[in-house]
Amino acid sequence: MLVHDLATRGIFERIELETFDYFYGTGFGWHHQKIHAELGTLGEFLFGVCFCEHCRANAADAGVPVKSVRETVATTVDEIITGDVPSTLSPERWVRAHPAVADYLAVRERTLESLYADLASAAGDTPIGSYVGMPEPGNEWLCGVDLKRLGTHVDYYCLPAYESSPDAVLEAYHTVEALTSDVPVHVGLLPGQPAVHDGETLETMVVALRSVDVPRVSFYNYGLLPEQSLDWIENASE
Repeated sequence: MLVHDLATRGIFERIELETFDYFYGTGFGWHHQKIHAELGTLGEFLFGVCFCEHCRANAADAGVPVKSVRETVATTVDEIITGDVPSTLSPERWVRAHPAVADYLAVRERTLESLYADLASAAGDTPIGSYVGMPEPGNEWLCGVDLKRLGTHVDYYCLPAYESSPDAVLEAYHTVEALTSDVPVHVGLLPGQPAVHDGETLETMVVALRSVDVPRVSFYNYGLLPEQSLDWIENASE
C-alpha cells in the first residue's frame, strides 16, 4: 500500500490526503465542465453519487433499497435539468425529504471511515492529515465526509482557505473547527492571484490565524508562484 510504503521510508514528516473521498463525482469546481445544464449544488451532488458495484453492495448489505435510491437520484437530476426541481434547492432539504437516499449516503460515510482507519493503520507513527472544505467549508458531507467520524483516524485536517481577506479566511476556519473541535485544523493560503494581490493582505491573514492559535499555516504552491509571492511569504512568516 502506498501510504505504508511512504510512512516506512522515514523521510516524511507527515502524509496528507487531498480530496480522498467522493469529491470527484462530477468535479465540483471544474471550470470546463461539459454538462450544458444548470445543475446547481444539488444537481452536482446527485449527479456525483456513486452507484458502482461496491457502493451498491455495501448499501444492500445494510438493508438500503438500492434500486429505488438510484432511480430517485436519476429522476431528480432529470427534473433539475428540465426545471421541475429548482437547481437552487438545498441538498440538505432534499435529502431530509428522501430518507432512503439519506441511508445510502450514511453507508458511504461509514465506508470512507473504514478506509481511513486502514490508512491510519498503514501510516503507523507517521502523522496523517486530510484536506477539508470541499466543495465548501461545512458541506464536506456532500463528498461522503463525516468530520467527526474521520477525526478518530487522522491527526489533523488541512483547510485550503484560498480567500481574499482575513475575515473570509477566519470564517472558513471557524466553520470547520466547529464541526471537529477535537482535531487540529491547519490552514492553507494562496499568496497570489486570484486570491491575494499584495503582501500586506497576506501578512494580515497570517496574523489573524496566529490570533486564534492555528497550529500550522501552509502556502500554495511553491512551484507555481511568482517571486514576489515568495517575498510576501517570507515577510508574513517573520
